[in-house]
Amino acid sequence: MKKALSLFLISFALINLAVAQITPKIRQYDMWLTSNASNQSMKGYLFEVRPSSILTTESFPEASSVHSRINEHDIEDIRTLEFRKQGKLGKSIIFGAIIGTAVGLAVGKVDDPNCDDANGMCTRTNINVVLGGMALGGGIGALLGSRKIKIPLNGKKENYRLQQLIKYQLADIEN
Repeated sequence: MKKALSLFLISFALINLAVAQITPKIRQYDMWLTSNASNQSMKGYLFEVRPSSILTTESFPEASSVHSRINEHDIEDIRTLEFRKQGKLGKSIIFGAIIGTAVGLAVGKVDDPNCDDANGMCTRTNINVVLGGMALGGGIGALLGSRKIKIPLNGKKENYRLQQLIKYQLADIEN
């Protein structure tokens, strides 16, 4: 069991290392915009930051349709902006479940009374403890991964910090 877990973790690490080497790191953020006029939230992406407005898009634009479905919002019309890294929730759940499984494997070891090993090194794993650890870890990962960065503007230009929002805008997708 330890060999299988070790082999899985090493394989997982090597795959992540290989993927990290061939794919460029582009941070994309999901955005939620709440307007002053309504309490409804619009989900999308921050396309561009301007001195008195922002441009948003509801779907990730492809290089062929860069300027399609882009909306402009004046700062006075925005109550709050919220951001979260794209894919963070799913990654947090997966990592939490992996850590919970490892803890469950370590905690769930119990002595096997039907063992005939001469060294007395017989243990078995209580699968309920492992599954409980996996569920608990996944739940904790979901709670931590669902957090959003909230920027309250309340329709006031003095609350608008252009430089703060630039890091959340989409990367230049034409290049």
